[in-house]
Amino acid sequence: MESSIGCTVTITNMSSELFDDALYYKELSEKTDDFFLKRRYQRTSLICFCASAEAWMNQVIKEQLKNKKTLTQREQELFDFINNADKDIPKGYSNIRKRLYNFLPNTIIGKTINWSSNKQDVFENYIELSGYRNSVVHYVSGKVKDLEVETMKNILNKAPDIIEELFEKYADMGSLLKVPSWYKERKSRVQKLESR
Repeated sequence: MESSIGCTVTITNMSSELFDDALYYKELSEKTDDFFLKRRYQRTSLICFCASAEAWMNQVIKEQLKNKKTLTQREQELFDFINNADKDIPKGYSNIRKRLYNFLPNTIIGKTINWSSNKQDVFENYIELSGYRNSVVHYVSGKVKDLEVETMKNILNKAPDIIEELFEKYADMGSLLKVPSWYKERKSRVQKLESR
């Protein structure tokens, strides 16, 4: 007689898991000589790096708004969206430039940053990283950034620092959530276990 026990696993920190996944797939891409596997691992790593960062952006906004006594209508819409997947995305939130320069600073310091007159290198670096991710996720022939193996290798090598510096910037602005420890990691948990 076969018996089984049903179980589920709940990920409680998606940002941390995705960042570790990104490191893991980056490491796999560095270990293989198979061209197609290398490309697959690089694409997956890139997507996971950005998904991790954008999950943490939501956490930063959520923490800031949750601690305010009163919310504007726009802040309430944003808070509702972050807390409930069935809510509509607030206008402009899907644009990463607006999220970095407008939504996040506004929830932290109460005002936006003008990207024309006050360009922030830290934000621009993440926008570039996100542009590569978008070339993969929203692929359109002829409208892609250079996704050659060496270009991807270079951008993936920079990605952890880009993300860590981004959240250091928000922490310096006064974010209630400081830079999480996992953004300081440069090796996946699997590689750390194998190194023992």
